Amino acid sequence: MNGKVAGREFLMLFTNMGWFSLSYTYEFGGQMRSGELRKWMRVKRRTSLSQMATDSMQFSKRFPDDLQIRLRVNPHQPDSSVVDFPV
Repeated sequence: MNGKVAGREFLMLFTNMGWFSLSYTYEFGGQMRSGELRKWMRVKRRTSLSQMATDSMQFSKRFPDDLQIRLRVNPHQPDSSVVDFPV
């Protein structure tokens, strides 16, 4: 099944670690649904926050808005989905 990227963000928990969050939408059974993928990331910092070159930014570029992604959806619980590719 296909879905679309709806947004993404990096949720920094510590100075060099946090979650990359990818939200997506998909249609199942004639209804629009949504899901989220989270990946734990370590970031690389340069001299300041404004110049931060992070692994999460590079990872994020792989998922522009409206990108079609493959999903697996539980037909018995259609609000339950996972992204169907290695990340």
